[in-house]
Amino acid sequence: MLVVLCLGGCVSKPAEITVKVQPMKVETRFIEELKPGEKSPLAACEEALTDWKFGCKTAFDFEIVDKSELADEFLANVRIKKAIISLDAPVTIWISSKASDDTKMHEEAHVLICRRVYGEAEKTALAGAAKVVKKEFQGGGSSLEAAAKEGLSLASEEICRYYHMAMVEKINRVSEIFDRLDQDNPDKKDSELVELAFQKYRLIKGNKS
Repeated sequence: MLVVLCLGGCVSKPAEITVKVQPMKVETRFIEELKPGEKSPLAACEEALTDWKFGCKTAFDFEIVDKSELADEFLANVRIKKAIISLDAPVTIWISSKASDDTKMHEEAHVLICRRVYGEAEKTALAGAAKVVKKEFQGGGSSLEAAAKEGLSLASEEICRYYHMAMVEKINRVSEIFDRLDQDNPDKKDSELVELAFQKYRLIKGNKS
């Protein structure tokens, strides 16, 4: 988590949100080529696994609207004026070099699911940031700067928690639906099953997300 402080010279600006979305990066790792001491993430019965992480970092323009000192602790209320959200999405396909073509295509389908959900990253992060902009957060610490930093950490946690919960829930549910569909429909193309998995997810959620 990145928190940027500007205690002294924050210029007054209209509240706004900026989201910076890095392209999704996909890497393929063969379990036969693990580095010394590196453990395989695959279970004994698995040929492949797609591992994904969605990173969320924040920076803020803010003002201290209230401060106090109690004994050796400072308290500060910070109001968020601007939020800058930086997102990335490293995805790793862990696979055996001996894996079948069907297994390879199956994992590529999981990458496609990640890519489609990550396509909503900006919208989701904007919704999360809207929950903190113009809001106040209180922090405490051994100095005014430390107290402000803790308040900003709370704002950052709220944004990234909202973002991760939305993204993780969708990827996990769509992936689970796809896996079931793939087992039940071995003759259908993975791309068709991915589309069907998203359709079923929307029906379950009762919306067009």
